[in-house]
Amino acid sequence: MAILDPTEHARIAEAIRSAESGTSGEIFAVAAETSDSYRFIPLLWAALAALFAGIAVAFLYPLAEAWLTAPAPGNEWLAQSHDLWGDALDARVVAAGEIVLLILLGLLASLPSLRPLLVPEFVRRQRAERHAMQQFMAHNLHGTAGRTGILIFVSLAERYAAIIADQGIDAHVDQSVWDEIVAELIEDSRKGALADGLVKAITACGKILEEQIPAGRENPNELPDKLVEV
Repeated sequence: MAILDPTEHARIAEAIRSAESGTSGEIFAVAAETSDSYRFIPLLWAALAALFAGIAVAFLYPLAEAWLTAPAPGNEWLAQSHDLWGDALDARVVAAGEIVLLILLGLLASLPSLRPLLVPEFVRRQRAERHAMQQFMAHNLHGTAGRTGILIFVSLAERYAAIIADQGIDAHVDQSVWDEIVAELIEDSRKGALADGLVKAITACGKILEEQIPAGRENPNELPDKLVEV
C-alpha cells in the first residue's frame, strides 16, 4: 500500500525541482512504512510473558489447592470439585498452557500495527538511523560531484525523520539548523500531513543549498527528482 498518492508524489517532485533550480546541490527524499520487521523482539516479550505466567501458576497453585481442600464452611463444593480433578494441573498441563499462551501472545504481538509499539524506543531509533544511512548510500547521495547531496528521510512506524547531508554541505551548516527542519517534519507527519511536511523540508533545504552552494553555469541534475517509498 502506497504511503502517499500520485498527486502528493507530484507535489514533492516539483518541490525538489524548484529547490534545486538555484543550487548545484542535490535533494532526495525517502519515506518508509517501517525501518525493520521487528519480528524477534515481540516474540521475546511473548516468551517472557509466558515464562512469568508459568512461574505465577507454580507459586499460586499450592495456595489455591490448600484453600480448596481446607475444611472451611461454604467451600465444600470446591473441595468436591478438587477431588474430581485432583492433580490434573500438573507440570505437563502448566507447560502446555505456557505453550498455548506463547503462541497466542506471539500472534498478537506480530500484528503489524502493534509490533513497533512493543519495541523499546532506543531500538526503534537505532534501526531507523541505520535504515536512513542505508538509503543514503543506496541512492548514491555520497557520489555527487561536489559531495553536496541531501537525503530527507522519514520512517512512519518509528515516528522518525532525519536529514543526512554529505560533507560538501554539512560542513557549512550547524546541526541545529537541520534539527529544526526535522522537528517540524516529524510534527507534520504526526498530524497526518506528511506530504506538506516533506515539501516544507525540501524547500528549507533548497534555501540552505542555494545560500551555500549556488548554481553554476552548468547545473546537471545528478539524482532523480522524486520521493521513493520503501
